[in-house]
Amino acid sequence: MRSRINKRTSKPKKNILSNLSNLSNLNNIEINYHFLIKLSVVIILYIILFFGMSSFLKRSIAIKQFENSIEEFAQNNSETIFEIKEITLYTSASAKKNAQTPTMDISTFTDISFYIDNPKNKIINSLKIENINIETEPEIGEPVINYKNPYDFGKLTDFELDSANSIEFKVLDEETSSFEKPVVYNNLSTPITLTYLNKNVRTSFQVMRNETSIYYDGRLLNVASVDLTRLSATISFDVIINDQYTCKLFVSIPYKTDISSIMDGYVMQVIPLNGTAKFYQL
Repeated sequence: MRSRINKRTSKPKKNILSNLSNLSNLNNIEINYHFLIKLSVVIILYIILFFGMSSFLKRSIAIKQFENSIEEFAQNNSETIFEIKEITLYTSASAKKNAQTPTMDISTFTDISFYIDNPKNKIINSLKIENINIETEPEIGEPVINYKNPYDFGKLTDFELDSANSIEFKVLDEETSSFEKPVVYNNLSTPITLTYLNKNVRTSFQVMRNETSIYYDGRLLNVASVDLTRLSATISFDVIINDQYTCKLFVSIPYKTDISSIMDGYVMQVIPLNGTAKFYQL
């Protein structure tokens, strides 16, 4: 009997030890779990700190580079090398015979002319006009921009003119009388002349029989009842010298001023730029 009792009583001891062992393992697992969480948090914080410092350093470098570029820009442009002091605009209209019917197609144009002031008489080796853009498109017509022979300033000579994306001038060392293609003297003593042409603002216009005479200028718009507000346009372009000095010009196409209107024939404007068209060295 005693032996049986002893055998029976010995089993619970083993179970208790087993339970204690399991409990210890669970505690170890929990401890490891908390350790891993803490380790993960530390690693994440280090990662955040690393990227934060990296971002801060990159930003600091970028700010320093920007400050250096501003300082260099200011040093390079401490004095005026080239400048456009004023710009001359001439706006009018004309017409050509319609190829299909006994009527007329009316177009408007604005000739643009300016000199580049060169106070140091610097000799240039290249001049071009780039980034030619129509900022505000007219509601009617087909606008184009291109080079204009200065001898043809104030006249519409090409109703089929194509638009140019850029215009490169040939730099001349000697005087010439030919300006059919873009040319400029190496001391910038010749004018730069462009034209803005708005083709076919009114097509197939039939002249009334009671019209005793037709003037081929801005008065055509009056006869054809063209709404000037629908012709409103603004253009822009960059003038670049020696691939180094640049000046951006914005031009609002004039159809009416305080003293004249295209409906009277033409509009002529000389616009002072008051120091807003200096060339900057990039």
